[in-house]
Amino acid sequence: MHYDIISFRLLQGRRIELKFKDGCKGVFDLSPRLDQGRIGGVFDALCDAKLFRKVKLVDGVLTWPGEIDVAPDALWQDIKRDGVAYLEPSAARMAA
Repeated sequence: MHYDIISFRLLQGRRIELKFKDGCKGVFDLSPRLDQGRIGGVFDALCDAKLFRKVKLVDGVLTWPGEIDVAPDALWQDIKRDGVAYLEPSAARMAA
């Protein structure tokens, strides 16, 4: 698929530079959600910097230990439109 990720590079903070199969490039910024800390949910584990750095590509998908991954098509759409995709903050934490 054109939205498969073919390479990535960890940037400062909780950001990852991505390159897709079709040549589209941009940044995936996970800080809006991870800066909330451990509030429950699948992404809590990525608050651990060591685990965050264990990201790898599996069949064009960003994947972390513990079966954590992010749909590349959603990332591609946001990056194609805005140059950046965000892991949105949790509404549960925002409402507290």
